[in-house]
Amino acid sequence: MVLFFYPKLRKVFDPLGVLAHIEEYTINELDLRNEIAGQQTLKAIAAAYSGKYDLSALRFAKLYPELSGPGILVGEFVEGATFDRLLARGDLPYEKLLQLFGIHGLFLFAPGVFHGDIHPGNIMLRPDGTLCLIDTGAVSRVGRRIRRGLFHFFVALCDYDYSECVRRMNEMAETGITGGRLEKFEHRFKSLYRDFQGRSVSEVSLTRQMMETIKLAVNCGMVFEKGMFSIIKSMMYLDGMVLRCRPDARLIEDMKPHILAFQDVMKAEE
Repeated sequence: MVLFFYPKLRKVFDPLGVLAHIEEYTINELDLRNEIAGQQTLKAIAAAYSGKYDLSALRFAKLYPELSGPGILVGEFVEGATFDRLLARGDLPYEKLLQLFGIHGLFLFAPGVFHGDIHPGNIMLRPDGTLCLIDTGAVSRVGRRIRRGLFHFFVALCDYDYSECVRRMNEMAETGITGGRLEKFEHRFKSLYRDFQGRSVSEVSLTRQMMETIKLAVNCGMVFEKGMFSIIKSMMYLDGMVLRCRPDARLIEDMKPHILAFQDVMKAEE
């Protein structure tokens, strides 16, 4: 009914797709063997990219498929503490959070296959300083157009090159816009980002800024493929962790070295 009265919503977050995602995630959680399958997928990707990008800080807990079943998962004990616990104590180094951005970003932007529930309870900091991803039952996937377009959008955003951001956003859309509609979008985009540069995460949420950007793009006529929900969900978790860890951080500036580090990987695959 909501889609009938507000069809533009389908172009942004695909509410039926979101419900399908929740259903699939819930069903997968009921069979713990899916965590083994998800970990195997992520480990295979990490192995494939280990020579192209620094993933030396990434670890996975050893699981025992032969001892596991639908209702029981057997794995090694992981020493350390979750990001959630460290954030609650005020003990999470901001550098480790940025390291997580780099690791997660590689999975998101390069193959487009990534941990689908990367909340702070699913990331562990081990005593040796490495990061361990747990609860890997949910693996999300996004299409080539949207992940590549979003990567180039962030590269431009790091330089505060708003005209290039507009161009990349239009390329990311399945149906782009031209002429007067594109000029209107660029004018409104620059107005939206007028006070973005130099602002901290406590002042401007990157997730909210991106949601407003997509909403503006859709209202100007762009149409995006399905799959944005999983990306926005990841951004919400990461944004929230930064807010708890370093509320005065200028996140887009701190992310820039990691985003630029993906460029060689992305170019090699184009």
